[in-house]
Amino acid sequence: MDDTTAIAQAIDELLAATPEPPPLEADPAEVMAAADLMLRQRAPLCSALAGLPADRRAVPGSHAEHYATLLSRNERWSACLSHARHVIRERMDGSRRSRNSYSQP
Repeated sequence: MDDTTAIAQAIDELLAATPEPPPLEADPAEVMAAADLMLRQRAPLCSALAGLPADRRAVPGSHAEHYATLLSRNERWSACLSHARHVIRERMDGSRRSRNSYSQP
């Protein structure tokens, strides 16, 4: 298989392994579980792609749209995970404040 075919196949496989992210209203635990599953499925695909020489990783024109979709999903996943971390941090801070208010005389 030549590099162009390998890259096209890797893009298709990565896109298939990258579902749409959950909505921002989703429970952070569900978001983290979905992200963990997705990342475990994508890891071997990313490793295979990383094995190609950097100067041969150009996206074939026939897969430019798939690649753009993949990048868009990656950005939305990043936003979703950032939001989930923010919600978790707020919950932890609220819990800490609540504990501190009960422990003071």
